[in-house]
Amino acid sequence: MVACGSQFGRVGLRFVDGHQDAWDPWAWPTGEAADSELGLALGRHRDALPEPLASQLPVLDRADVAVLGARDADELAAYGQSSLAGEVLLRPEELREEGVAAATRRAVEAVAAQRPWWPHVDLDVLATDQLAAVGYPQCRVVKVRRGLSRRVWPVGEQAAELR
Repeated sequence: MVACGSQFGRVGLRFVDGHQDAWDPWAWPTGEAADSELGLALGRHRDALPEPLASQLPVLDRADVAVLGARDADELAAYGQSSLAGEVLLRPEELREEGVAAATRRAVEAVAAQRPWWPHVDLDVLATDQLAAVGYPQCRVVKVRRGLSRRVWPVGEQAAELR
């Protein structure tokens, strides 16, 4: 994002992912950096970072970000982590109520605003149980078509599995 910004100026981000990726980097049970990248880019959790990194953040403005497909709000709440809901996140309920096409159009219009944008797409937005590389499947899947269903896991069982 920094490289895009230096080349094009203000750049938007369309973040299509099954996770918000905004965890406090010291609190996520797996310790994976990929669980924190959006939160860090937005300037969250800077106080816990080394000064050379913290001084470079944020690299994105909330007005330039739209998150679609994240369905880990319950998991974040179970670990005492704050959600991006109400900031940049289109929640699964909004996608269902408004419709995927209309919600996506709204996100595209909000982020595009006559500037370049970067697409982030993580395939776990579709179904984590279909991706061999996913080490911790999510507990819910957003239904994208009538009749498509996946096994659902309660957050408590998933959290216990991660410990």
